[in-house]
Amino acid sequence: MGMVDAHLQSFAYWLIGTMTNDSQMLARYAGFYKGVQSLGAAVAWQLDAQNVSLMTQVIVNWVLFNLAIPFTCYVTSRIKDSSDEVVDRPADDWLMDTRTSKLDDYYGEL
Repeated sequence: MGMVDAHLQSFAYWLIGTMTNDSQMLARYAGFYKGVQSLGAAVAWQLDAQNVSLMTQVIVNWVLFNLAIPFTCYVTSRIKDSSDEVVDRPADDWLMDTRTSKLDDYYGEL
């Protein structure tokens, strides 16, 4: 089962990576994914703490997995070979200037 989980994780991250070229949006998508993953882990721990039978837990997992399949197929079918987005953000000049001046102060004129 660990190998299946690894494959699903890899597929999920690949799918997230195909959604946009914007690194900030990718970070948000990955954060949302990890949040949902953590919520699932918390629910699993709570179900175990309430002594829910293992068969009920398996049934709940399979139902949720099968409900996710149509959504995943839809998202996968919408993948494009390339993104239409143009992400061109200027560098943070104030950050670069600060780093440069601190380095100049540290190393001095060479």
